[in-house]
Amino acid sequence: MKLIIEDDEGRRTVIPLYRDELTIGRAEHNVVRLHEKDVSRKHARLVRRHGHVYIEDLGSLTGVRVNGQRIHGRRPVHEGDLIEISRYDLILESGPGDAALEKPPEEVTTPIVHDAGSRADAREEVTRRVVRVATIVLVVLLAAAVVAVLWLRALRAGP
Repeated sequence: MKLIIEDDEGRRTVIPLYRDELTIGRAEHNVVRLHEKDVSRKHARLVRRHGHVYIEDLGSLTGVRVNGQRIHGRRPVHEGDLIEISRYDLILESGPGDAALEKPPEEVTTPIVHDAGSRADAREEVTRRVVRVATIVLVVLLAAAVVAVLWLRALRAGP
């Protein structure tokens, strides 16, 4: 079985479904990365259980539609169903020999649009977060030092 993804410019990407669970979203850790700004970092999950495939909205802001209807939570999908996420159309399609595939040849992670800056953007975001956390820690430590100095002065001054 495979997932065919088409963006609003007609570009198609085919992703073999070797896993039982496939995450879809804008964040780098997703198996399927969709780069539109209105795609949530963790937007949806495609799950295979006991021969059935389900799509699950992971609380995304813009939602997931199956055959034109917005879903809430998990919903079964079948071959040929149209799954819409933002400006992307996703369709499940089976191929010959699907049952014969037992093990994936390797780990598959495919971005929809090659964005050379995405890794740099991710690193920059991590750097910003680290700087933010370090700044907060320094401010808290400085405030604690000021409180300690004032407390010691009050103790020395006595009643």
